[in-house]
Amino acid sequence: MIGTDGKQYPVPANYASKSKLVKGDMLKLTITSDGSFIYKQIGPVVRKMAIGTANQDIDGNFFVVADGKAYRVLLASITYFKVEPGDEVTLVTPRDIESEWGAIENVLQKVADKTIDEKLTKPKNIDEIIGEKIESPKPAYQDYSRQNQSEEISIVDEWTPNLDELRKELAGMNEEKNNNEE
Repeated sequence: MIGTDGKQYPVPANYASKSKLVKGDMLKLTITSDGSFIYKQIGPVVRKMAIGTANQDIDGNFFVVADGKAYRVLLASITYFKVEPGDEVTLVTPRDIESEWGAIENVLQKVADKTIDEKLTKPKNIDEIIGEKIESPKPAYQDYSRQNQSEEISIVDEWTPNLDELRKELAGMNEEKNNNEE
């Protein structure tokens, strides 16, 4: 954090991770009489969300590839969410500010098999990867928001067959209950 006085102040990684801080966020720092630093996020920048794949460079640094770009992420987020290379995550980045850093919002899907895109597993340092155009792998989950209207699945249609089965099961349970009471 850079204060209004021009000085740099260290923000604890666990606070930055928990608050999902990104470049451009406004923070308030209170330094108490005993010397403790109390941070509070007072002005988040406009954010954009992306889906990406977590990976690790040769030095053990984690990064997320989203929207064709590699973003650095905090180790505190990696350990909190128990992220492993290949996991799909949602990444928060500033919308209008160019940034090398992103914040992990959540893990969408843990990787089932440990096969990772060959381009990302080359023994590189994160500094060499940042700035490269990287093709993001296709997400493993079904993205219903981008399907054509003709393919769109209605929640009512999706659950209606199950409702009929549930009604039959409930009727059977009520019948069994009435037989037991007699």
